[in-house]
Amino acid sequence: MFNNGDLVNNLLPTTAQIKKYLKSANAPTQRDVRQLMSFLQRLQEVDAYLMGLVLTRKRAAQSFKYTLRLPPEFKISSTEEKQLNETKIRFRRSAMIKCIDDIIDGILFGMSGVRLVWSNSNIGTAVISAKSVDLTELDYDDTGDGLLYVDTQTNGNVVRTPLDPDLYLSVKYNPMKNRRNFIGSHMRTLMLLSFLKYHNRWNWADNNERHGVPPTFATHPAGLEPEEVNKLISMVEKLKKDSVAVFPDYVKILYENALKGDQTDSFKQFVDACNLEMAINLHGQNLTTEVQQGSRAAADVHNQVDDLIISGDCAMIESVFTQQYLRHDYLLNYGEPRNDFFEFVFLQDGQTDYESNSRIITNLYADPEVKKNLPLKKSEVYNKLGFTPPAEGDEVI
Repeated sequence: MFNNGDLVNNLLPTTAQIKKYLKSANAPTQRDVRQLMSFLQRLQEVDAYLMGLVLTRKRAAQSFKYTLRLPPEFKISSTEEKQLNETKIRFRRSAMIKCIDDIIDGILFGMSGVRLVWSNSNIGTAVISAKSVDLTELDYDDTGDGLLYVDTQTNGNVVRTPLDPDLYLSVKYNPMKNRRNFIGSHMRTLMLLSFLKYHNRWNWADNNERHGVPPTFATHPAGLEPEEVNKLISMVEKLKKDSVAVFPDYVKILYENALKGDQTDSFKQFVDACNLEMAINLHGQNLTTEVQQGSRAAADVHNQVDDLIISGDCAMIESVFTQQYLRHDYLLNYGEPRNDFFEFVFLQDGQTDYESNSRIITNLYADPEVKKNLPLKKSEVYNKLGFTPPAEGDEVI
């Protein structure tokens, strides 16, 4: 595993080190993205707002119910029904749903991988272990659509091998299609905002420490002996510490103004501006403050934008589970399918409406005239109610 020495004793690298990381990641030959990826993974550690945005996006995708199914255009047989139930059990027992975090990381960081260990069990060949790959151990494969595993050996040499699709779930994502090998995705576009917020915060705190408390001065007539001057200095130090000190009547005490309010406001405005850009990048909107009270139309538009982003994440998750896990699971346990492989789908538009759909159909068909003049396709009714059409030989009620 790669260890970035720049980050051993520092939370974040310097500006010069970031430039070095980008130069290495952009190199046309002998590209090395390990330093950049180690830096990007560190960002959430120092930026609580960014961590909140990332967790919100992950939890949004995890909030949907899901199912495994045979594609609806195929009529499922009793054998396939049994196989599907067994597949659902393996998926659940293997806790594959936890891999959603890794898949979203693949979108946010540009790549991710999960090492799957398969083993025989009483429910068939199933995943018994799923371990996330550190992002410093991955790179784009320029010769294809996959990823490379980057092994940093103890002698410092680097060995790159293609990630085996039979052993790994992987995501390769580039939001800038016109920029080849833009590794780092959203987190790369946000890194400087987090970096500037972090350093600006310490600069502001240091400035506040030096100027936030009014400096105290004492003036005295010329010609005092050094011993008398030292006594006055001690009195000023006591006044700053205890707010009480006794001075001779020939000494004048002076105070400078404390840190101005506009300096504090400018720091807050800078952080708010950075947070707004981050929220727009990851959610298409500022999650809480951008839409003011009363702007219902604007709020609806923002919610629709966020829904589109979540839908995109869900589509990626569905593709990874279907193409990389369920197909492999089926081949290991059943061989080539009669119709097609099972698929993973989120129930974004039907799960919560089954009850209302049932009421609609019941109310419509309660009127004999409507039932006579409004025939419905059985397959669509089954789909709207969440039921599976019975196959030949199934027991029915």
